[in-house]
Amino acid sequence: MLCVPRPVLPPIPLLLSAVALAAGGPGCVRHVLLTSDPIGARVERRGEELGSTPLEVDVWKLPFSPQRVTLSLPGYRTVEMPLNHRLGWFRMRTTQEMVLIPDHGPAGTWTPDDARKAR
Repeated sequence: MLCVPRPVLPPIPLLLSAVALAAGGPGCVRHVLLTSDPIGARVERRGEELGSTPLEVDVWKLPFSPQRVTLSLPGYRTVEMPLNHRLGWFRMRTTQEMVLIPDHGPAGTWTPDDARKAR
């Protein structure tokens, strides 16, 4: 009797499922509520204006794909923040609040009196 070894093939459905999950398959969207103090800051992502705070933003949870937003308001410093640093695989919704700092001028120009007023 002659034994011929059969080739072992990887289970295709399992392999396809792993690839779909790694590429951000269904169910990987998360919701982030952006708030600011003061409210009304303009929110941008990748140069596209999304609206003003408070604003709920959809974030796709993709590995190695950081997403950032920029908050700006006249008279306040512009802030850039990551969106998905607090999102886990099981956390579907989170809130991120930014306290905007008044635009005062170059660093090192504050006086002790200015610091007391900012409190």
